[in-house]
Amino acid sequence: MNNEAYIEGFVKRANEYGVSTEKAVEILKLAAGELPMPMQHIMNMQQYAPMHQQRELGPAEQQQIQDAQGKIIPKIFKSNKDPISADMASPGWSAAGGAALGAIPGTLLGTLLGGMASAGSTVNHGMGKGTDFTGLGAGLGLLAGGGIGGAIGYHNRNAKNQTLEDYMSRFPEGATRRDLASDPVYQKQIDRDLMLRMAKQKGGSPYQNPYL
Repeated sequence: MNNEAYIEGFVKRANEYGVSTEKAVEILKLAAGELPMPMQHIMNMQQYAPMHQQRELGPAEQQQIQDAQGKIIPKIFKSNKDPISADMASPGWSAAGGAALGAIPGTLLGTLLGGMASAGSTVNHGMGKGTDFTGLGAGLGLLAGGGIGGAIGYHNRNAKNQTLEDYMSRFPEGATRRDLASDPVYQKQIDRDLMLRMAKQKGGSPYQNPYL
């Protein structure tokens, strides 16, 4: 028997039933002793192996996605029994929220720069009154900050929605957030995000080991 194919098949089947790669490997070790191939290779490969083939979403799922993407924000109090779409929300409302957040610092910065330009204009006119650029600066800052914040909010939410929709297409209809948490690709992404946040907090590179 091809040991490598047997091990890979066993680990993949175990993942389909919600057993982690590490636990499946531990079971194999207990059953057959040390495995006859490098463990790191299997574990790295399985971390990216999808549990299910991609499929077309049904009408009920498409309606579920449409309803979820019409909400202002994702469901606040979520449980593992909720559908994967519970984490979706409207890109338009996210853009509006991002625009509001971006407009505040944009207006303040524009007002500051406009005030500095007004002061420079006054100096250039001697003791006379120069041109007041404060209102113009505030308006331009409002537009720039709101535009940038809105674009970031829209594209960020849209990307999250598309990612969740892709996950839904790789699970049987009716899959929940608990099913998503058992997906090895999703687990790997969570691990990368955690390492990135920890590296940023320490002021280092996200490719460094955050536990050192």
